[in-house]
Amino acid sequence: MITYDLRGKAGLVTGGASGIGLATATVLARGGAAVAVAFLAGDPRGPEAVAKLQAETGARIVAAPGDVG
Repeated sequence: MITYDLRGKAGLVTGGASGIGLATATVLARGGAAVAVAFLAGDPRGPEAVAKLQAETGARIVAAPGDVG
């Protein structure tokens, strides 16, 4: 398994509530980065993904609901 030392770094992941976006946010958080997870405001998967990432990784995860388009 490949690991990264991302302590002291931050990432913004769009589409972070599911799929590739969630997988990317997970890799960043497991590496120690603070992660802002962007998702559509009405998507109930967003807050669930943020809570799950915080619980699993202990990293600083910030919910960023809205449309980045």
